[in-house]
Amino acid sequence: MAVMMEVIEWMDMTGTDMIHRIPESGSLDIKAGAQLIVRESQSAVFFKSGKGYDILGPGRHTLSSLNVPILTRALSLPWGFKSPIRCEVYFINHKVFTNLKWGTRGRVTPLSM
Repeated sequence: MAVMMEVIEWMDMTGTDMIHRIPESGSLDIKAGAQLIVRESQSAVFFKSGKGYDILGPGRHTLSSLNVPILTRALSLPWGFKSPIRCEVYFINHKVFTNLKWGTRGRVTPLSM
């Protein structure tokens, strides 16, 4: 079931999330004129069927065919450009994450050229 959104935003209260998907499952129906709020340390990426279409930077954006042109054109063509935008929005956190423990168990030896 799709969710109709008028304000889309994400705040990382824990400070540990790198990426957050809205909605967490399914797809999102975005009304024309909906507000997208992107924080200073974020970017918002619009996806449909696994393909990235548009990226918006920090600020408050009123979503229309002017600022999400590729996605709107691709998805609303069969309905005469009047269909709501159906997609997933991924918020990418750009802050520096420290003390992450990922990699290999052993030391990686650099190759000499």
